[in-house]
Amino acid sequence: RHMAQVTLAGCRDKIKAKCKELGIEFVDATAPDPTGDTGLSGSQQFILEDVPKMVEKYGKETAFFTTNCGMQPSLQTAVLDKPNAYYPQPCCPSPYHAFPATLGLELEIGGDDEAALKQIAAKLAEHDAVGRFSTWAHPVAMTIIEIGVEYAKAYIDGTVTSKNDADALKAMFEAKVPGAKVDTYTDANGKTFDNYYTVLLAPVDFNDYLD
Repeated sequence: RHMAQVTLAGCRDKIKAKCKELGIEFVDATAPDPTGDTGLSGSQQFILEDVPKMVEKYGKETAFFTTNCGMQPSLQTAVLDKPNAYYPQPCCPSPYHAFPATLGLELEIGGDDEAALKQIAAKLAEHDAVGRFSTWAHPVAMTIIEIGVEYAKAYIDGTVTSKNDADALKAMFEAKVPGAKVDTYTDANGKTFDNYYTVLLAPVDFNDYLD
């Protein structure tokens, strides 16, 4: 169902192309739809049972990614204690996406992101998984909302005079999350929208957050 969405299918295609470029085998796998007959619990149980089989089948350094938010905790759990399994990113990168539930942490959303990353790193270290997990250093959804509010405030007070000032928007992202990559969106037909942006933040190396 998710692959019927153009942006998610496009993401899959880019991952597949990058894998080919790097000589990494890309494997498409289908999991039960959480909105189907077995519900979310059925999808989660499938993940918990299927990941060990895939690790055994594909061997060393098998990375797993799913586009469904509800599957993230079960996927993280399945990967956590499998030395050859990797979890490159949540579908919506954030220190708060599934990590608290998976690792038994109480992390305050909207709190200190660096403190949250340090707590996650410490827990991952207990499972020898520090180098097998990643996310973004800041929650992508909240970051976009915060920048949107700042942009609106700047437009209201006149420091930004256009409803679509790409340079001002990029500067705001850079000030909050240095190194953020902000680009206009081009659809599958090659049409670029100058008021529709994609945002890319840098992946976290949890080794950097170990005390």
